[in-house]
Amino acid sequence: MRNGRLVSYRTIASSLQRDFPFVTETISDEEVIEWLGSFMGLTNAPVMLSDQTAFLELCDGKAPLPCDLHLIMQVARTDADKLADGPCSTLSPMRWTTDKFHRRYHDSDGDFQVNSPYTYTVNDNYIFPNFNDGIVAIAYKAIPTDDEGFPMIPADEQWVQAAIHDIAWKSARKLWYSNKISTDKFQKLEQDRDWYFSQAVTFSRIPSIDQREGQKNHRLRSFTDINYHNDFFRNYQLPEQRYFKGQYFNS
Repeated sequence: MRNGRLVSYRTIASSLQRDFPFVTETISDEEVIEWLGSFMGLTNAPVMLSDQTAFLELCDGKAPLPCDLHLIMQVARTDADKLADGPCSTLSPMRWTTDKFHRRYHDSDGDFQVNSPYTYTVNDNYIFPNFNDGIVAIAYKAIPTDDEGFPMIPADEQWVQAAIHDIAWKSARKLWYSNKISTDKFQKLEQDRDWYFSQAVTFSRIPSIDQREGQKNHRLRSFTDINYHNDFFRNYQLPEQRYFKGQYFNS
């Protein structure tokens, strides 16, 4: 469980300079930023990413994906035709296509099955729905950035230390390849990096009381609702209503 706060790469850079002066003398701010972004991308932990929503206007059956997209969560078709039309009022969930000729369909003059269930695929930095025009909404995960576009990480001490030791290890690896630090020192940095990373992952998997409540409600359901996708999992964590002797009550 994260506390919701974020820290900038500058916090990581200053800690590196203080705690690992022998390795930070050989790296630049650009490398710290690049390695921090790489660390967050390779970690792929939900706690490291921020929730984002984008509305994309289709042109010739496709739309460019958001530049900060890291992981698509869900896609929906809206009831709007143009972004200039203002906010949409209806969202229709879409599914990932199983049609192996999905891309070919858009590149030809063939007849679209506009009444078929809405599907999509992504390729070449574009999203391709099975309809030509309109607006699609995309919920996705992104690497959080500050006002200057630099990556930020959760302010939890476990993740801060994991990032610091990962970047210190990457820097030391360059020195080790050049025989500028000993193998013992390099291996110690590697061990510390692995330890702090495992601590951060373990910490992020501990749910809060509120998260536990949602998990409990879902697991105690008598029957699994197979239509969660249709309402974007909005009621996934709600308690089940049961009927007994003429009355409804929550399980």
